[in-house]
Amino acid sequence: MTGELTPAASTTAGGTGSAPTQGLTSGSPTPLHRVSAPDNSASLSVPNGWAVQPNSGWGAIIVKGPNGEQIGLGMNKGAVDPTNAWQARMAAAHYSVVMPGSLVCPFRGDVTKEFANLFQAWRKSGGVGPAQIQIDAVKQMPTNPGNHCAQVSGQMDPDGKGMQAFIDLMCATDPTPDYGIYSVILNHALYPLAVFDKEKGALNAILLTYQPNPQVISQENAALLAKKKQSDQQTLAMAQIQVNHIKAIGAQATATFNATEQRNDAQHAGYWAQQNTNARNSAGFSNYLLDQSVVQNNNVRGTGAVGHATLWNSDANALVKANPNKWEIVNTPNYWKGIDY
Repeated sequence: MTGELTPAASTTAGGTGSAPTQGLTSGSPTPLHRVSAPDNSASLSVPNGWAVQPNSGWGAIIVKGPNGEQIGLGMNKGAVDPTNAWQARMAAAHYSVVMPGSLVCPFRGDVTKEFANLFQAWRKSGGVGPAQIQIDAVKQMPTNPGNHCAQVSGQMDPDGKGMQAFIDLMCATDPTPDYGIYSVILNHALYPLAVFDKEKGALNAILLTYQPNPQVISQENAALLAKKKQSDQQTLAMAQIQVNHIKAIGAQATATFNATEQRNDAQHAGYWAQQNTNARNSAGFSNYLLDQSVVQNNNVRGTGAVGHATLWNSDANALVKANPNKWEIVNTPNYWKGIDY
């Protein structure tokens, strides 16, 4: 299989794109016309009958032809290396730190060796299952330091309906040492085998016309950064709300606990007060049955101190009769705990 996807328009590869091409393009017998992504962030010249896909944008443009041809240029995804130490710790702690839509795949800096794994991870990040891939040719492409590009061609079955010809240019950056985050750019051309040889010249011509719009992409990136900053502020605000909520729950729990303790203390106090009354009444009833009385000495040994004693009724009555200022009969409610009962 021949044909080539150049990294000219790939920001990862350091290119700026080719100039727009109108009418007949070199190597193409088919007239081409200009089409743009919905956000005007990229444009491409295609034959009649080709349509721009609505998921184009942010520098990427995806088009489909009338015979099942598909071309996607400037497609970019954030990626995560799960073998990075920090990522592994977060995963072990069951913290989800991978943004939705991110590509998750170990990367060691050689796209020529890791294209298949990266491509399958790209599909998985989009919610698509693995594709059968047969690689016929791989070529490392020159690029900037810290970036790695490879052109790969062969056949694949993307949807279970049979093999198709593909030519891809994939570029990936070095993962960051701290968090294992990197980016992947993919230029992808997929053609039915029946039309690939016939349309090969037109394919090369189409690829040369890809033109990103740096001004729009810059504006979109600025808006994204502003949104991220706002999102970060909202995240911090939400975190503070959660902290305050947790504190409020803690304060409420403390108040509830204290109130419960107070209720328990009151219940306990009531219980023991009732128990004390019962014991005192029992002592009074016992004295009644035993013909006993509790007497109070208002001047124990001339000290002025007060004391209680339980005596037979005859003795108690004699003492009170002899000296009513010093001795008196004590009624049951005035019994002393620990002395009279």
